[in-house]
Amino acid sequence: MNGISKAAGYTQYRCGSDLHVCASGETITGWLYGYDFSGQESGQFNVGTNSTASPFGYWSDSIYIN
Repeated sequence: MNGISKAAGYTQYRCGSDLHVCASGETITGWLYGYDFSGQESGQFNVGTNSTASPFGYWSDSIYIN
């Protein structure tokens, strides 16, 4: 955010098409990442990731917080 690069502060596995919290034995279908940018009041947040699952490849998104 605003040129500040950080790793995710926490990661949580998600399952199913509705991305609910996984129960034991379920197949992971996604992850929820949390970031802490305390002290930043506004600006551009960019995130991107690579997927090993074909045909998805690279994904990115951004949001401007005003």
